[in-house]
Amino acid sequence: MPKRPLADILIGAFALRFDGLLTRNETDFRSVFSQLTIVSP
Repeated sequence: MPKRPLADILIGAFALRFDGLLTRNETDFRSVFSQLTIVSP
């Protein structure tokens, strides 16, 4: 269970509207937003 599930959902939904998301927590977002472009450093 993520520590901030509501915040992660809001961040992921916002990132869907743009080019993608830069995050270190790729697995947290990948499980909910499979179509999101995620860049992990």
